[in-house]
Amino acid sequence: MLGCSSKLEQAVEEELAIEDGIPVYRRPSGGESMFLSPQMAVISLVLDLEGRPLPRTLFKATGEALIRAMESLGIRDVVVRGTSDLAIGERKILGSAIYQRGSRLFYHAVLNVAEESKRIQRYLRHPVREPKYREGRRHEDFITSLNGAGYSISPEDCRGALAEAFAHSPLG
Repeated sequence: MLGCSSKLEQAVEEELAIEDGIPVYRRPSGGESMFLSPQMAVISLVLDLEGRPLPRTLFKATGEALIRAMESLGIRDVVVRGTSDLAIGERKILGSAIYQRGSRLFYHAVLNVAEESKRIQRYLRHPVREPKYREGRRHEDFITSLNGAGYSISPEDCRGALAEAFAHSPLG
């Protein structure tokens, strides 16, 4: 999925995506492009901004809820890196973005449960903008999955834990 300001030719290995039947969509939220697969869990929240926090505070609150969800599954050492990524050590497992229209804010995140970073590398080019902790690393060297970090967890298990964490969050 292309971020709202991403250019297809800079973000996606278009010929490979077409060859492999991978559709490319544009989303209204910011951030760089992302790859989605059934081996990932997608988190989406729609919030009414009246009395809600600013984006940085929102990212902090969602990060805390996400880390609680990971801990409930026995996943340790998950930390916030950059503005709103979650990582195990220096390897990214989750990215997120927001989109605001009027008094509504849409937050979404993608948790890599079991997708191989090699597959992500195949379809996404190196991002135009990157967080400092990425240090120029390729997707294969920067991204991991929960399974890749040694946790044998399914996307379904993650979805249940994520729903529970947000149900008991001030954002829920």
